[in-house]
Amino acid sequence: RMVAKDSRRQARGGDPKVNPCKSTHKAMILSMRRNPMTFQKDSRVEVFNYRQALAKNSTTWESPKSVPARQLLEHWRLFMETKQFKYPATKLEDRGAGAEMQFYSGRRS
Repeated sequence: RMVAKDSRRQARGGDPKVNPCKSTHKAMILSMRRNPMTFQKDSRVEVFNYRQALAKNSTTWESPKSVPARQLLEHWRLFMETKQFKYPATKLEDRGAGAEMQFYSGRRS
Protein backbone atom coordinates (compact mmCIF):
# COMPACT_ATOMS: atom_id res chain seq x y z
CA ARG A 1 0.00 0.00 0.00
CA MET A 2 2.82 2.42 0.86
CA VAL A 3 4.63 1.54 -2.36
CA ALA A 4 1.53 2.38 -4.39
CA LYS A 5 1.14 5.68 -2.54
CA ASP A 6 4.78 6.60 -3.16
CA SER A 7 4.53 5.70 -6.84
CA ARG A 8 1.41 7.87 -7.25
CA ARG A 9 3.16 10.76 -5.50
CA GLN A 10 6.18 10.44 -7.80
CA ALA A 11 3.93 10.27 -10.86
CA ARG A 12 2.34 13.58 -9.83
CA GLY A 13 5.69 15.27 -9.49
CA GLY A 14 6.64 14.46 -5.91
CA ASP A 15 5.57 15.79 -2.57
CA PRO A 16 5.81 19.62 -2.64
CA LYS A 17 6.75 19.72 1.06
CA VAL A 18 9.83 17.54 0.59
CA ASN A 19 12.95 19.06 -0.89
CA PRO A 20 13.76 17.35 -4.23
CA CYS A 21 17.43 17.10 -3.18
CA LYS A 22 16.60 14.92 -0.17
CA SER A 23 17.25 11.58 -1.86
CA THR A 24 20.60 12.62 -3.31
CA HIS A 25 21.63 14.16 0.02
CA LYS A 26 20.74 10.91 1.80
CA ALA A 27 22.79 8.88 -0.69
CA MET A 28 25.76 11.22 -0.25
CA ILE A 29 25.61 11.05 3.57
CA LEU A 30 25.30 7.25 3.55
CA SER A 31 28.30 6.97 1.23
CA MET A 32 30.33 9.29 3.44
CA ARG A 33 29.43 7.26 6.52
CA ARG A 34 30.28 4.01 4.75
CA ASN A 35 33.75 5.32 3.82
CA PRO A 36 34.72 7.78 6.56
CA MET A 37 38.45 7.67 5.83
CA THR A 38 38.31 7.73 2.02
CA PHE A 39 35.01 9.53 1.30
CA GLN A 40 36.75 12.16 -0.85
CA LYS A 41 37.72 9.45 -3.31
CA ASP A 42 34.85 6.97 -2.90
CA SER A 43 31.89 9.37 -2.71
CA ARG A 44 32.62 11.50 -5.78
CA VAL A 45 29.57 10.33 -7.73
CA GLU A 46 27.15 10.96 -4.85
CA VAL A 47 28.61 14.40 -4.17
CA PHE A 48 28.38 15.28 -7.88
CA ASN A 49 24.73 14.15 -8.02
CA TYR A 50 23.87 16.14 -4.90
CA ARG A 51 25.53 19.31 -6.19
CA GLN A 52 23.77 18.90 -9.53
CA ALA A 53 20.40 18.52 -7.79
CA LEU A 54 21.13 21.59 -5.65
CA ALA A 55 21.98 23.67 -8.71
CA LYS A 56 18.83 22.50 -10.50
CA ASN A 57 16.37 23.01 -7.62
CA SER A 58 17.86 25.93 -5.70
CA THR A 59 15.73 28.55 -7.45
CA THR A 60 12.55 26.58 -8.16
CA TRP A 61 11.74 24.91 -4.82
CA GLU A 62 10.52 26.87 -1.81
CA SER A 63 9.98 25.45 1.65
CA PRO A 64 6.37 25.42 2.85
CA LYS A 65 5.26 28.04 5.33
CA SER A 66 5.59 26.79 8.88
CA VAL A 67 4.10 27.81 12.18
CA PRO A 68 6.37 30.23 14.02
CA ALA A 69 7.99 28.76 17.12
CA ARG A 70 6.66 31.54 19.34
CA GLN A 71 3.05 30.59 18.56
CA LEU A 72 3.73 26.97 19.54
CA LEU A 73 5.43 28.00 22.77
CA GLU A 74 2.54 30.29 23.65
CA HIS A 75 0.05 27.53 22.87
CA TRP A 76 1.78 25.21 25.34
CA ARG A 77 2.15 28.06 27.87
CA LEU A 78 5.89 27.69 28.20
CA PHE A 79 6.58 31.35 28.89
CA MET A 80 6.77 32.50 32.49
CA GLU A 81 3.91 34.60 33.84
CA THR A 82 4.95 37.96 35.23
CA LYS A 83 3.14 41.02 36.52
CA GLN A 84 2.92 42.44 33.02
CA PHE A 85 2.16 39.14 31.23
CA LYS A 86 -0.50 36.69 32.36
CA TYR A 87 -2.09 33.92 30.35
CA PRO A 88 -5.86 34.27 30.07
CA ALA A 89 -7.84 31.94 32.32
CA THR A 90 -9.25 28.98 30.43
CA LYS A 91 -12.96 28.33 30.56
CA LEU A 92 -14.25 25.12 32.04
CA GLU A 93 -15.80 24.19 28.68
CA ASP A 94 -12.37 24.33 27.05
CA ARG A 95 -10.81 21.97 29.58
CA GLY A 96 -13.22 19.08 29.13
CA ALA A 97 -16.73 17.78 29.70
CA GLY A 98 -18.41 16.28 32.72
CA ALA A 99 -21.68 15.01 34.10
CA GLU A 100 -23.74 15.86 37.15
CA MET A 101 -25.38 13.29 39.38
CA GLN A 102 -27.61 13.75 42.40
CA PHE A 103 -27.68 11.32 45.29
CA TYR A 104 -30.66 11.07 47.63
CA SER A 105 -30.19 10.49 51.29
CA GLY A 106 -32.83 8.56 53.10
CA ARG A 107 -35.44 6.12 52.00
CA ARG A 108 -37.69 6.31 49.04
CA SER A 109 -41.38 6.27 49.73
